[in-house]
Amino acid sequence: ASSLAKVGEEYGSYYINPWLRNDKGELVVDQSNGVYLFDKEHTKKVGKMLPDVTGGLSTSIDYKGFFLSADLDFQFGGTLISQTNMYLRGNGTGEESLKYRDEARGGSPYYITTGGDLKLLDSHQAAAPADSKYSWIFHDGIILPGVDPDGAKNTKLINAQQYYERTYWQGGMDITEDAIYKSDYISFRRITFGYEVPKKFVNKTFFNRARISVFGTNIAYIYKDAPNVTPESFAGTNEFTEYAGLPGVRSLGFELKFGF
Repeated sequence: ASSLAKVGEEYGSYYINPWLRNDKGELVVDQSNGVYLFDKEHTKKVGKMLPDVTGGLSTSIDYKGFFLSADLDFQFGGTLISQTNMYLRGNGTGEESLKYRDEARGGSPYYITTGGDLKLLDSHQAAAPADSKYSWIFHDGIILPGVDPDGAKNTKLINAQQYYERTYWQGGMDITEDAIYKSDYISFRRITFGYEVPKKFVNKTFFNRARISVFGTNIAYIYKDAPNVTPESFAGTNEFTEYAGLPGVRSLGFELKFGF
């Protein structure tokens, strides 16, 4: 992946090597490992670093000494390349990597021959054939939709672990197309509820003002596009991509403020 400043384009445009497609637009599967090939000859623009809009909203209510305030902030129009989401799939810890793991999640039935080859079966209820290495069959097979380099329908069978590892983990620094998200979000950033102590009590002290309150910060995302990561805190985790950024932290607290 690269972030470029091309003449006539927006600053910080993102480019990646997309998955390879033939002239018909069909994805090409590498027959040596059963996963999609990258197109190393071409790049594809997938977004840009800077958002179009950033901003925030604040509101407050006061009534008989009690006050309530809340803050929202937001951004729209930027792009997030999330390597964290790639590696969550690649090492099997992301929820997205549950797909194909068994019959209920779309996995295909197969057995492993004594020679170590994976052979597709017609049914999940089938018995292990005579040339099976094991006395049981497996249910996490996948044949990716696409074609081989010669244009024939892909028939390369792999298991779910091989699919996720080879696509998202063992591909080196190749950014996959499905790791591109919007960096858009609306955040419920802060809420504060408190009480202003009446002057008649404060005037008997060394202070001229006193207030007590409880607050919360980073309460929740009302909306965000990128799963599993905090979209506004990725900068610098791996040049221009998000990589292993620390999760956002919600804080709750208690305040006492005095004025002189």
